[in-house]
Amino acid sequence: MADESPGLQWRLLRSLCAPPVPALHFEQRSEQRSESTTKAIQQFERAIFACGALGALRIYFNNVALLGDFLNGGSDVFSAMLALLSIIDCCTMNATFMIMFLVWAATNAVLFDVLFSLAPNMLVHFSASMEGPQPLAFLLDNVVILLAATLQLWMVRLAKRILDDLMPDWSDR
Repeated sequence: MADESPGLQWRLLRSLCAPPVPALHFEQRSEQRSESTTKAIQQFERAIFACGALGALRIYFNNVALLGDFLNGGSDVFSAMLALLSIIDCCTMNATFMIMFLVWAATNAVLFDVLFSLAPNMLVHFSASMEGPQPLAFLLDNVVILLAATLQLWMVRLAKRILDDLMPDWSDR
């Protein structure tokens, strides 16, 4: 007679691998979701890679031109990583990672990208002492900050719409 309950090793491994937050999960089978949700998930998947690319571009500009932005675009890459973990259903807790993305990306877009990176850049006037790639990198970095913040806020709206459709009581858990 086989024991159907998971063994001690499995429970230990699962507790070590999962973050210390509630493991919320929604089914990803396409027959259970509406056509608009399927389209939103596809858009969200494409936006993940754009968000990661914009973060990597900001990291590149900051390193090449020594710009010194707040977090240098790493927070945008982290947003993309959280979104990717939700889409690949890491640790069978895709809803948890999507909620983490929702909170982090909204905070990152408004606070870190706009208030702590773009606003100080707008207050610093262009100096004639900038040489080489610095002036162009400075301008491009500001454009990329706006694009990344806008993209992340749009992704937050998509994530909320996905969660509302697939897990209507997600905010009560």
